[in-house]
Amino acid sequence: MVASAKVEDRVRDLHRRAVAATNDGQPVVGGRLIRSAARLLGLPATKPPPDWPSWPDLATRVLGTYAAVETALGNSARGLALLDEADVLVSDAGRGILRQQRGLVLILIGRMDEALVCFDEAIPLLRQAGEFVVLARTLLNRAMLHQYAGRVRPALADLDQCEQIGAGQTEEEGLARIFAKAAHGRGQARVLTGDIPGALRDFDAASGFYAEQSVGMLPVLAVDKARALLAAGLPQEAAAELDAALEQFPRLRMNQEHAEAELTRALAALAAGEPSTARSWAVRAERRFRRRDNETWAAVAQLTVLRADFAAGRRIARVAAEATALAGRLTGLGLRNDAEIAALLAARARIVLGDLDGARAAIAPRDRRTAPLENRLVRRLALAELGAASGHRRITFANARAGLTQLQRHRSRFGSVDLQTGTTSLGKELADAGLTAAMAQRSPGVVFRWLDRSRAQAFRFRPVRPPTHPGT
Repeated sequence: MVASAKVEDRVRDLHRRAVAATNDGQPVVGGRLIRSAARLLGLPATKPPPDWPSWPDLATRVLGTYAAVETALGNSARGLALLDEADVLVSDAGRGILRQQRGLVLILIGRMDEALVCFDEAIPLLRQAGEFVVLARTLLNRAMLHQYAGRVRPALADLDQCEQIGAGQTEEEGLARIFAKAAHGRGQARVLTGDIPGALRDFDAASGFYAEQSVGMLPVLAVDKARALLAAGLPQEAAAELDAALEQFPRLRMNQEHAEAELTRALAALAAGEPSTARSWAVRAERRFRRRDNETWAAVAQLTVLRADFAAGRRIARVAAEATALAGRLTGLGLRNDAEIAALLAARARIVLGDLDGARAAIAPRDRRTAPLENRLVRRLALAELGAASGHRRITFANARAGLTQLQRHRSRFGSVDLQTGTTSLGKELADAGLTAAMAQRSPGVVFRWLDRSRAQAFRFRPVRPPTHPGT
């Protein structure tokens, strides 16, 4: 290792290209470049060379990127070891960069709470050091963490900050990519709020940049677009997007994104009424997550396996027990929305088994203020099923009607019929619960009203008569 301006420039160029390749969805290329940079720096090393003042900063950046690349390629233990090496060498000025790199690696292995702490610590350090591109990237990653936990407002606030930084640093290299990723992230947040048309517009905005300069990100964007289509009640269209993306991931070796795509494909199959196919994809995703030691995403995949089993009417007692345990684990992982879905799944399974007291105890007495629409509808469906199982048809009618009202209010936000179909399967199940109770009551007027509502769910238009009678 010889210190010279030429070597230093070469290291900086290799590092810049490695970051760009990895951010463009090409971690294999990024890995080759960053390993070359590490060799030029004489890494691994236990202390800086005496005649190279900028070496600690270069080594910190290279090791941090090296760690992220190795983790993206599935070598998480190696990635964490590289970060530990960097901790020994880092200067005070480089601590913000290293903390954000550790946060990124922790995201990739599913340790979300620890990652959030790293980003929270890194952001003021990066701002103080004037590392604006890295700061913007850190805000993007923290926004993603907030989205995973269902915290949409903090996610959007981070994306706003990211765009403000970009507007004030127009000459900085890499900011165009960050603007595209901010649009991508905003689209992801809009999916969580139910604004599917807005999400698709944001994805289209990101797509233009990716197609020109970051083609490796196009399969990742396709998965998010599929999630939006799935939220819009279009599972076949979502499946088509996913099938095309899934062909690309093995070549790109984006293992985390590959597993997420498989999980989303399982959800598309579940929404299309194909529980066996859904189970197969979810099991595949769970295995891939576990190979990466990503227990957070593996738990979400396990929930999808249980949902597929319940939809198929298989292993109901096992679904009840495992979903109950999984709800606690998801809560511990910080995934409150998924934990609530798991608890409601356990409650519905207990209703099928006749354990009505156990089911009642598992259903929250009221909606959480920040609960997404899906959670609200599943809770109403569980209460409607509990009412039917306990012989209280008024409870069934009230909850099925309330759920359909929530769904109609959500749909009315959008002008396009194609984009008013979110959570269609839940709407059908709510209408079916009301219709089943109406048939049991044997009142022609009540049956007609619920037939009308069921028909409205099947064909996606308003019922002929508004649901006004409190007993139906």
